Amino acid sequence: MKLKWGYEISNEDRKRIEKDLFTDKVYIKLNENEPYFADNEKILEGFSDLDDLYRCGVAFAYISKKTLSNNKNKRTSLKCKPTGFPTKNEESKNERLVFQRCHLIGHQLFVKKNDKDNNKGANLKRIFTGTRFMNNVMFYYEKKIAKHVDNPENHVLYRVTPYFEGDNKLVYGVQMEAMFFNRIGKEDKNSSFNIFVYNKQPCVKINYETGKVLLEKMSNEEPNYVIDKKKNKYHIKGCASIWDFDQDRTSDSLKKSEVLKEGIYHPCGICDLGIKE
Repeated sequence: MKLKWGYEISNEDRKRIEKDLFTDKVYIKLNENEPYFADNEKILEGFSDLDDLYRCGVAFAYISKKTLSNNKNKRTSLKCKPTGFPTKNEESKNERLVFQRCHLIGHQLFVKKNDKDNNKGANLKRIFTGTRFMNNVMFYYEKKIAKHVDNPENHVLYRVTPYFEGDNKLVYGVQMEAMFFNRIGKEDKNSSFNIFVYNKQPCVKINYETGKVLLEKMSNEEPNYVIDKKKNKYHIKGCASIWDFDQDRTSDSLKKSEVLKEGIYHPCGICDLGIKE
């Protein structure tokens, strides 16, 4: 299995992505979390044309306080359907529970006054079909970018690359690269990131070729949760919000019944995502 890469990356990273494609991991770090930007790419901005199968491609954006969405940039209802997006019929009931239209570049990060496409809602160059869980993981990292550029002297170079296998309708995942710069134009390497987020959903088997899903039955055995001792939240393993936690901040996993019995813990807003009919 070979993924379509927009540029050359290390064989080690390729093997890691393929290895964890069908595991319970929802994201991994690439290149020791350093973005792959080349010098001539640091001025690019825009969205790739669709390929022959009408699938989106790489998206670049230079994020600053000026590009952030505000109350005047109201989101319009999304009408266009990216490849693999479920239709409104009874046969696609499960798919509609699982999938959403996901923005390559989060709407809250990149709205330009002179961009005519924003007045028509999202177009197919900007969106893809992704799971609700994946969308939440992406949103977590987008919030980090938004927080950084809330200071008008800061900016972020941002690239999101979707990866399709062969003629598949659904992406296996997207690579998110963000290079953070401070007011004097120096990179903040402690904030910059380079991750691959998988297009997965807990308790769901996905056919990436067709876009169909199979909802798995929950095990009778109680799931274990990881406890954030600082904020008294509980998380499922792999939750994006505990990505950078120090080991001493989280406790040994507890059964859900034990978590509820304690009465002091509340669910994480990212991973507390059940599939509800």
